[in-house]
Amino acid sequence: MHYITPYILEDREVDFAVIKEGCLIELIEAKYSDDNISRHLVYYAKRLEPEKATRIVAKLSRPYDKGKIKVVDSITYFREPI
Repeated sequence: MHYITPYILEDREVDFAVIKEGCLIELIEAKYSDDNISRHLVYYAKRLEPEKATRIVAKLSRPYDKGKIKVVDSITYFREPI
């Protein structure tokens, strides 16, 4: 797992980047209760084109997808095979 932040001074970051054999597999943001997809995750998902982009929310009322970005609770996320 890696952390994504730009090389130049910008206010954009994503919590985790899963890289396998040099390829970006997934971008992940983790939050306790905020289920709104951040503009940072949208930006990097469009720019880097990972296989998956996910926002994991501990206190989520219901999961949803918005484009290529999936918003799920932590139990569901870790139950699914990688």
